[in-house]
Amino acid sequence: MASTRKLFRPVRPLSSRFYTTEKNEDTFLHRLAKRFERYNPPGDSHAKLLTSQRHIYEMQVHNIRPDKLDEYMKIAEETLPKVHDEASLPVQLLGSWYTIIGPQDQAVHIWFYENGWDDVTFTHNKLHHDREWRDYVMHLRSLLRSRKSQMLMEFSFWGKPQPRKPGGIYELRSYSLKPGTLLSWGNEWQRGIKFRSEEKEAVGGWFSQIGKLYQVHHMWAYENLTRRKEIRENAWMRPGWEDVWAHTVPLVESMKSKVLLPASFSPLN
Repeated sequence: MASTRKLFRPVRPLSSRFYTTEKNEDTFLHRLAKRFERYNPPGDSHAKLLTSQRHIYEMQVHNIRPDKLDEYMKIAEETLPKVHDEASLPVQLLGSWYTIIGPQDQAVHIWFYENGWDDVTFTHNKLHHDREWRDYVMHLRSLLRSRKSQMLMEFSFWGKPQPRKPGGIYELRSYSLKPGTLLSWGNEWQRGIKFRSEEKEAVGGWFSQIGKLYQVHHMWAYENLTRRKEIRENAWMRPGWEDVWAHTVPLVESMKSKVLLPASFSPLN
């Protein structure tokens, strides 16, 4: 009679390194839990913990065809202030800038909605049915290489950008954070902002809500590039700034910086 073969092998127990025992707490799962402890989501949404306002900001970035730059500047100057001044639209143009160091032939526009998402919905719906605005958007398609928008909220410790003395340059620093680290970033910068307010150079700080997520933008204003260098170096002379830097750098996946000049019609100039 032919011998029968075993169809199943006995199940081998998992290695002890994958589960916790009273005598061995330094196990794989224990170490894994510890490693991701700081990424645990908070008991409330990030937005509620990071900001006390319902304000929404929309950042629009337009990459312009080099041969269409003058035409773009003309149509932007004719159209955007009209939207800003239109009393029936609950939106304000916070500022318009053009990149001078960084991506070339680029414009950055930031819009402000004081009453949050209701204002965003109302404004977008009304502009969608406005013939002059639709003509403007159609015209843009022939002038741009690409465009994108992102919806943002302000850090409560930064607040809404305030009017500034005309002149000087702006720097927009953008950080892509590791998922789950936004609260840590906000906590550190709530302490760190006092080290970066030598000449009230801190313009605005925002975190993304729609678009690329876990992205943070800081905007600064300086008299010129030399003064920028001096102010940034002075921050390192203050006790505590080094700790803020050391605690925030590990949270960042990538970062970029660009220097901007305000447009002639920009409310922030």
